Amino acid sequence: MQFRGLDLNLLVVLDALLTEQNTTRAGEIVFLGQSATSAALARLREFFGDPLLVRSGQKMVLTPLAQELVEPVRHVLRETESIANCNLKFDPKSSHRTFKLNMSDYVTTVILPSLLKRVKKIAPHVRIETRLYTGGTAQVSSLPIGDELRSYLEQGDVDFLVVLKDFLSSVHPAEELFNDHYVGVVWSGNRLVKRHISPEQFFSMSHVVVRLGPHQTHTQEEIAIRQIDPERRIELVVSSFGLVPSVLIGTDFIAVMHAQHAKFYQKFMPIKILQLPFPLPPVNMNIQWHRYHDHDPGTLWFRDLVKQAAKDVFRSETALKTA
Repeated sequence: MQFRGLDLNLLVVLDALLTEQNTTRAGEIVFLGQSATSAALARLREFFGDPLLVRSGQKMVLTPLAQELVEPVRHVLRETESIANCNLKFDPKSSHRTFKLNMSDYVTTVILPSLLKRVKKIAPHVRIETRLYTGGTAQVSSLPIGDELRSYLEQGDVDFLVVLKDFLSSVHPAEELFNDHYVGVVWSGNRLVKRHISPEQFFSMSHVVVRLGPHQTHTQEEIAIRQIDPERRIELVVSSFGLVPSVLIGTDFIAVMHAQHAKFYQKFMPIKILQLPFPLPPVNMNIQWHRYHDHDPGTLWFRDLVKQAAKDVFRSETALKTA
């Protein structure tokens, strides 16, 4: 197989350079000094006959050719990684591996405590990184939230996505993780609301909603309620699910929350949970991973633990209902 003299080790450096657009940070990722990274960049420039990175003001930017190389280079490295790991055994007791998940603050709050408990019991050295998508990023993406979440998986920035079905990638495997439902939530001191609420009262109140990302993406519940009444009185928009309970306190506002999330905050905050006076779509959360890691023993192990953690939460919920 001919590679026109390209040292394939340089692809690792190229990937870091294309991602970081900075020789110092790229060198840190691949454990090279700045001089060695600069030398590698010089070799890459010579091979491609293109500067790849050029200065624009105070920063470096990708040339058009470099932009075209981002996806194929990342694709080659991910596939190579999967080949290298195909016979690799995974021992939870001795592993120091880091697993990265991208999920909302709602999902993190609901399942992370159970997941952490399980991991630390059988894999004391394994690390977990959760990356929340709340719209507050240093480099605001121009992509819609679904495309950006899928790009995290494609580029290897995360090992797993935990998302609604609408945000899943069609090219990577996924499975259902858990189902939840929506409830109404008000401040417990709200004198306008008793134990039950009618549709008329619901729509007469001031509402708090969550919108995600720089595009202010509407959540599933907002889209569904707009179909019932497009004139819903939205008076406050927040950027994450976890902000909702605190902003209700001391107000006559109402919000719609995921049931498990609301029950978690009810333990610590003076909020009241109400059954909604109309049906909304179920909250069907899925876990997705890169297709190249479908048979990776570590991925299989961690995925199973996430599923068990979700079952812990919803098993306890079922037990409460039947008690």
